Amino acid sequence: MKNFVLIVMLSAVFSNNQYPSENQINAMIKESMQLIWETAMESKKTINHITPNVREELLEEVDKLKDDRRDLKRDCKNLQIDLDDVIKGNIKKLEKR
Repeated sequence: MKNFVLIVMLSAVFSNNQYPSENQINAMIKESMQLIWETAMESKKTINHITPNVREELLEEVDKLKDDRRDLKRDCKNLQIDLDDVIKGNIKKLEKR
């Protein structure tokens, strides 16, 4: 019971029924907006630092893919030529029989 009375007394002593004034509210809003602005600018700076690197990496990948595509086309063409040679050779063998 003593603890309960002590808690009630302390809550009455430390309770704060005062609301902040308009100037205090404006100051809190201004500080909050300043923190938001600073965080946004820091994020923007980070993004601007990262973006060119990502762009360059993507362009390099596109170039590699173009090279790979060209190589694949060349290989397919060579395979077609080889396949044509094999088919012609088989046809000649069949004609000889």
